Amino acid sequence: MKVHKSGNDIILAVCDRELLGKKISDGKLKIKVSEGFYGGKVIRVDELLEYIFSATIINVIGINSVNFISRHFPQVKDAVIWIGDIPHVQIITA
Repeated sequence: MKVHKSGNDIILAVCDRELLGKKISDGKLKIKVSEGFYGGKVIRVDELLEYIFSATIINVIGINSVNFISRHFPQVKDAVIWIGDIPHVQIITA
């Protein structure tokens, strides 16, 4: 995970460890899970909640990461998109 600051926003980028550095595509939709955006700090998922509550924008990609977010915030399930077989969700909290 990595925290970015942009103006008044705190952006939290979270991915499953095995996706870091990979390109994911389903034909039309493509995303690079870049080290620059998602890489930074390796944490346990149970540590993630403290970061979630301080973020204004949250980007999450990967089955484990999205499942964790969805268990704690069930409404997120409606916003998940799939890029191939990889779930991705973006949450705006502010």
